[in-house]
Amino acid sequence: HEGVLKTVICPKCDFTAFTKEHMEAHMRSHKKDKGFLCPYEGCEYSGAKKQLLKLHIMRHTGEKPFQCDQCEFRCISKTKLQSHQAVHSTEKPYHCKICDYRCALKDLLNKHMLRHTRPIFCNRCDFRCGSNHELKLHTRTHTGEKPYACDHCEYRGTTRKHLDSHKLRHSLVKPFVCSFCPYATARKQELKGHVMRMHTDYKPFACTECDYSTYDRGNL
Repeated sequence: HEGVLKTVICPKCDFTAFTKEHMEAHMRSHKKDKGFLCPYEGCEYSGAKKQLLKLHIMRHTGEKPFQCDQCEFRCISKTKLQSHQAVHSTEKPYHCKICDYRCALKDLLNKHMLRHTRPIFCNRCDFRCGSNHELKLHTRTHTGEKPYACDHCEYRGTTRKHLDSHKLRHSLVKPFVCSFCPYATARKQELKGHVMRMHTDYKPFACTECDYSTYDRGNL
């Protein structure tokens, strides 16, 4: 029903449920004695269902059988495809009652609402978040863990998204071309940084301790 949020949060993943009974059913998927084991050497994954194992194996093979009919997006499950296709929809019937956020799917609204409540917090700093997945990624800033390695160089990333972004550096295709000089790059963000660094004096990030200013928040 509209206005009812999934407030029961799994302590081991970012799954949310309406009731405690639903959560108890979900928690069975975290049991150690799972019957379906990953056949890949070195992988310790095991799933409670054959379908979960099938989806997991696709992560090894890179198989993504479901493709969006409006863009190049591909994924491993029909559910993920349906969630993605919402970005192409002009109808957004679900809206947040705290801010002006609107979306096409109720699940997206549920995830958004967690950003307001942020019930999960880091025990090392003031960071708060709405899912255990976010906390896991944040914790790597404390531990220095970088599990995603580039197969072309020594780069390691904290997330798969960071690794995918890095791999574009090795690509021969450079579609983003500077309009002021011959510079070209595979990443849009790098082109933006190049233009600000080489062709403008715009440096919005200023140090509060000295006169230093920069175009990049990371540099600051």
